[in-house]
Formats: sequence, C-alpha cells, structure tokens
Amino acid sequence: MGAGLLLLTPVAPLAAQDCPSPAQPAGRVAAVDGFGDLVLEDGRVLRLAGLAVPADASGAGEAAYRAALAPLVGQAPRIALLTERPDRHGRLAVRLAVQDADDAATLQAASLPVPSVNERLLTQGLAVMRPEPGLGACLPALLAAEAPARQAKRGLWADLPVPARDVARLSAQEGRFTILAGRVLSVGKGRAVDYLNFGPVWRNDATVRLTKPARAALEAAGTSPDGLAGALILARGVVHAAGGPAITVEEAGQIARLDEWDGKRAGTW
Repeated sequence: MGAGLLLLTPVAPLAAQDCPSPAQPAGRVAAVDGFGDLVLEDGRVLRLAGLAVPADASGAGEAAYRAALAPLVGQAPRIALLTERPDRHGRLAVRLAVQDADDAATLQAASLPVPSVNERLLTQGLAVMRPEPGLGACLPALLAAEAPARQAKRGLWADLPVPARDVARLSAQEGRFTILAGRVLSVGKGRAVDYLNFGPVWRNDATVRLTKPARAALEAAGTSPDGLAGALILARGVVHAAGGPAITVEEAGQIARLDEWDGKRAGTW
C-alpha cells in the first residue's frame, strides 16, 4: 500500500437493505441557514443526514460547507427521508440529489445508485461521515464517498483524525463532534460499558466507551472488545469529559479498525 493510505474496517455489521434513493420531490430551496441546513419555501428544514463538520476556532470549515450548499437555493431537489419525524430542532434528515426524475429513473433501472449531495460533500472533504439513527444501509455508500478525501488529507481531513494522545486538543473539543485515532493500550470491562483506554491513566487520558449495543455489534461481527487491545482504532462522536476526554460509541460505524497506515503517522498516535 502507498504511504498514508488508510483502510477502514467497520467493526459492526451494516444493514443489508438498500440505501433509499433520493426520488421524492422536496419543493424549492429558499435559503441555507446559519447551521448549514436547507430551508424550503414551505418552511420545512432539511438536514443532510450522516454529515458533520467538526468545528474549529476559525469557523472556516462551517463556512465552506454553507458555501457549497448555496447553489441549491432556488432549486427543487429530490430527497429520500431517512427518518419519519423531524428531530428536536424541527429538521428532516435526508439524502438529497439534484437529478431530475428521468435521470433518477434511468439510474435506478440500471441498478446504479442515484448520487447524492451528501456523498459529494464527503468526497470533497467539506464534511465527514457522522453515524446516526436511521442511517443504516447508507453507511457503506457514505464511507466509500468519504474515502478519497480521507486518503488525500483533503479539506477537513487535513486536521483529522485527532491523535488520541493529544489530550489537550481533544479536551478543547468537549461538546463537539470529532474523530480521534490511536492505539488501544488496554480494555476495561464494566457491566454496562467497556472502555478502550489510550493511556495508562483513564482520569487523564483519552477513552472510548463501548455501550451494550456497541459491544453486541462487535461480538456479532466476530470481535470482542478484548480483541481490540493493541489495535489502531478510529472513533467518531461527541467528546465529553469522563476523567480525560471520551467518546461514547452507540451506533454502527462510529468505530473502525485502522488496518494499515503509514508507520510514521501511526507512531504519532
């Protein structure tokens, strides 16, 4: 493999059903709001499912994300709803495409996926994949779309993943979504939660917490949490304080093994 090429192996099985194609008319986009969501003329708000823009002090990443969506204003995209109800902010989670109905029908008839704006933003490095409820079978497509940017360190990936040993930087992300990577030093066991420890002192060092559903997903995929001791791991989630900075894994796709990585870079973790 070429230097720096990252291969990700999800440690949880993914749903077998097809990821829904954007085929439902959505109405016309009136604006992109300050959070990067699409406001339709009828007042509904669409959130592009499975995407996150880890915040930085400059806000440049969030600004670039909103700028990439600006050309959608005035257009009438097609969507696939990934959840039936709006979230607590009143937003509908969607896959969104700008192909017309004939284009979508042609692709589907040829058993080809309808490309989405979600995937394009991942490929450009303007967003990273964020697992969430309802994403299910769309995870493989999103991970595949993200891979070119991740491998080329394009866009947001120029500063990601955050090394697990960089405790100060992770702690500064408390309350925010981020991606960390590091070698698991030890595995701690609890009744409800298992702990992947990246340093010798959990009260100071970074930790990934595996909930019961995450543990079950690991075991269903043929890997026990104990089997991750010594492994290079990538984890995605909101950072919270649990002694040192921690990410709690609950959804499939939040955690992956780093099977191969340039040795020099791996040594920084």
